[in-house]
Amino acid sequence: MDKKVRIGLVGCGGIAGAHMEAYEMLHAKGCQHFEITALFDPLPEAMERHAQRIQGFQEKTPRRFDNLDGLIASGLVDGVDICTPHADHHVSAIRCLKAGVHVLIEKPMGITVRAAKLIQETVQQTGNIFSVAENSRRGLGQRAITWLFNQDKRIGDPRLFVINYITGPKLPLEPAKAPEPVAQLNWRNDKFQTGGGWTHDGGIHLMDSLLVYFGEITSVFAEQKTQVPVFTLLADGSRVKSEREDVCIATFRFKNGMIGNWTWSSVSPGMDYMRIAFYCEKGYVIDSTAGGWTHTFGGGFIPSDALITLPDGKTLLGRDLEMEYLLALPDAEREILFPHGVLRSVAQECHEFIDCIRSGRHPEVDAQAGVEALAVSTAIYESALLNQVVAIEDIKSGKLDNFQHVIDQRWGLV
Repeated sequence: MDKKVRIGLVGCGGIAGAHMEAYEMLHAKGCQHFEITALFDPLPEAMERHAQRIQGFQEKTPRRFDNLDGLIASGLVDGVDICTPHADHHVSAIRCLKAGVHVLIEKPMGITVRAAKLIQETVQQTGNIFSVAENSRRGLGQRAITWLFNQDKRIGDPRLFVINYITGPKLPLEPAKAPEPVAQLNWRNDKFQTGGGWTHDGGIHLMDSLLVYFGEITSVFAEQKTQVPVFTLLADGSRVKSEREDVCIATFRFKNGMIGNWTWSSVSPGMDYMRIAFYCEKGYVIDSTAGGWTHTFGGGFIPSDALITLPDGKTLLGRDLEMEYLLALPDAEREILFPHGVLRSVAQECHEFIDCIRSGRHPEVDAQAGVEALAVSTAIYESALLNQVVAIEDIKSGKLDNFQHVIDQRWGLV
């Protein structure tokens, strides 16, 4: 494709801002073989904010639409970047794919595994490009660690990991404030809009990362709690309790024999504790980077403080490993993974989507990868609900769907 790839932005909320920053960064780096031609969001003011930003880095002003069907029918887009709430993902993605429009979609791929598999079936039927915007695996730090575990192997094969991310209010505790009334419930506090709590919403990044690092996950055992209930006060005076968990402990088993534990809490008062440890046959990796519980090793957002201890007891800074990894990459592969020298992971995924449309190449995080990660996070909820070890295959096959069944019912998926 010689002409510019035409992109439509579907959803102009919070995460769309990160995508807009990515497109602006790509344009500034010399990647100008695309243009954003259309916007859709139910809120005109949200579209206007993004339109003004787009006008700052490209010549043409994108056209605004008040419905998705109008955007599709306009013929103005080759692909869409979907940044809507999770419950809309399968609805918008399937509609676009069936109309011959390529799709980049924010994580998680679908609100439930069933919804994600419907998208996957549509991708297979249409043959259109479909990419999940899973940026965490693309960060330089994570790419380097993946290389260390799977190609370089100077510290041997991985055997065990422990990931802890404990945060909460600082001491002394302040009295709880009365909630301010709001017009409507934030969609992230509604499991019928999100598909779960933060294990599902942000934790999906970690699920994808673990699959990249260590391969297939066979089973999960988990505990979840809501230790500090959160209520939303609506303008009509009613109080709605959030069903989001605030504590999660999960143990993973992998096909290759690897085991690991992930513990997080957002309500534990006192000192924050953030530490990722990967133990291998002959050495280990420690990362205490703040914010690294789902975006391991910086995730392409922040510099990683990782430290690798080698078999001889010497240590290697994560930054030095990153440089070794970059130098080991063939030039062509380096340009594919870090186009125009861009290290920002969201910009990388947006560039890949554009390049896949231009060249026809297959995206790295395809529909299958999206389903696999979603099945793992879903297994955590299922295990906590049933208080038993849950096989990932039972989630993918639909044999176990106690947690997601009511969500599937809500959206007419069963």
